[in-house]
Amino acid sequence: YILNTAGIDAQGKGFGVDTLSPKNLTWVLSHEGVLTISGSGAMTDYGNTSAAPWSAFNSSIKTIVFEDGVTSIGAHAFKDCTALTEVTIPGDNEIYIGAYSFYNCTALKKVVIEEGVKIIGNHAFYWTGIQGNLILPRNLESIGEFAFSDCRGLTGSLVIPDKVEIIPNAAFTCS
Repeated sequence: YILNTAGIDAQGKGFGVDTLSPKNLTWVLSHEGVLTISGSGAMTDYGNTSAAPWSAFNSSIKTIVFEDGVTSIGAHAFKDCTALTEVTIPGDNEIYIGAYSFYNCTALKKVVIEEGVKIIGNHAFYWTGIQGNLILPRNLESIGEFAFSDCRGLTGSLVIPDKVEIIPNAAFTCS
């Protein structure tokens, strides 16, 4: 069940391979490319100087599962997961999707954003392959700049809830 490559264990107990992360979340990557994030609380924000602990496996991650209890998706957490095709962001908790969290996930076709999501950060789904309709949850309050820019597959309906009062610069520049 655990993917081992070149002596690197693809299981992070309490993100034990990353001392910057909270100890209340764990991650497991299966041989099938399913990355499961479990536990409770907020995920660390990553960036140019600190990569997510699973980033060595970005080209192997096909699906991401967030179990109940995860309250945020960290900035840059899944950036450049080029094999990622599907993600469901659960709605049991109030969820924040960080900036650049799914940036450049070019194979990402199916995104389900459930009712608990309140904020979608800047560039969160920039340069993804999301296809068809995009229905944002009715509890969503904020959409960041360029959140869905260059999502060339968005060709259907776009449903934005009433609670979103401002649609920022280039939030939906899809060609």
